[in-house]
Amino acid sequence: EEITYRIDMLREFVPLAVPLMIGNVLFPRLLPWEVKASHKTVKEAAAALEKDPVAVVHELLHKAAFCNNTLGLATRASDRSISYFTPETIRSYLLDHFAPERMVLVGLNVSHKELSKWAMRSFADYNAIPMRKRVETPALYTGGELYLDGGSHKLCHLAIAFEGVSSRSPELPTAAVLQSLLG
Repeated sequence: EEITYRIDMLREFVPLAVPLMIGNVLFPRLLPWEVKASHKTVKEAAAALEKDPVAVVHELLHKAAFCNNTLGLATRASDRSISYFTPETIRSYLLDHFAPERMVLVGLNVSHKELSKWAMRSFADYNAIPMRKRVETPALYTGGELYLDGGSHKLCHLAIAFEGVSSRSPELPTAAVLQSLLG
């Protein structure tokens, strides 16, 4: 999974937009009242996803296939965990996961030289998050099954999935073709 921040602007604003994006992503202010106000938005987004049977089936597939590890962990906050989202916990998450060596900056309709220049200047302006040794836990496929009562839904939603190949696997193109053929 990834987190993406994007902006559309006229090309002449690249020198302003790149430092603004990098500064906001790496060093947000995270004001307590703003974080608290976002709790409602997070709850609403979770409720909307729970009403989408395709999203629920997708979530259940991952929970069953990777039980209690990596890809099987919940992708949205529970009502119980919302109160733990504070400026301090979010900042801690940022320090653990948002570092230049884990980022990609992409530009369309801007030269590589121009984009690189403003990215380098932007990172130099900030005391960037230091590089750390981060443990990369591999996804452990467990397989399994999960059932959920659909409540008042009239339709039944089913899905079957198989362990695939990693995005780094030399077999990825073959797996992609197979997935395309199977629909």
